[in-house]
Amino acid sequence: MKNASLKALRAMVWKDIIIELRRRSDLWVSAGFTLAVSVLIASGLYIAENPALGGSIGAVLTALFISLFTGFSAFTRETYKGTMDGLRVSPVDRWLVIAAKIVVIAILIFPHLIFYALLVYVFTPGFTLEWILYLSWVGATTLFLSSVTAFVSSALSFGEARAGPTAMTILVLSIPYLRIALDTLIEVFEGVWAMGSSMSLWSMAGIFAGLALFLGSYILD
Repeated sequence: MKNASLKALRAMVWKDIIIELRRRSDLWVSAGFTLAVSVLIASGLYIAENPALGGSIGAVLTALFISLFTGFSAFTRETYKGTMDGLRVSPVDRWLVIAAKIVVIAILIFPHLIFYALLVYVFTPGFTLEWILYLSWVGATTLFLSSVTAFVSSALSFGEARAGPTAMTILVLSIPYLRIALDTLIEVFEGVWAMGSSMSLWSMAGIFAGLALFLGSYILD
């Protein structure tokens, strides 16, 4: 049973990744946004009074934009095309459908945050970054935002699904977490080994991921 579930999860993730790769215009838009934010932040950090704050704000904005950008394609685009009904009547467990979307969205968000940090690090003289803690922050933030995006998209994918309500709900649910994540990232960019704060972010992300899987499975029934 576990092997069958894993195989189904892998198949759904691969299917969505192939679809996303075919939407080259969407990939270029998201990559272009990350590049633009990185260049703008890097151009001002070397004269900023608090480079850690500026770098952190840029990373949070990048993460939030990518999650909003991918939110529309998670479920609502499938609703418009009629493929959502196929997912609902399929023999696959509903939580696996949500899990697959979480994985796909995470795959889309994670590289952008790495790309952002690399550009800021390279183009900002004297800018320091604890990569281990930053990767931990990126992992927790990616898990949380992908869980929020998958859950909200599934909840608003029926009836007259629209991108506007999806984006607004993602914003409302994400801002409290991102406010805490911003403080943690400032410490990371300042070179502080804030392991306690990092673990708190992982705990919050894990809890919401569990809720998204549990509640999302009922929504899709």
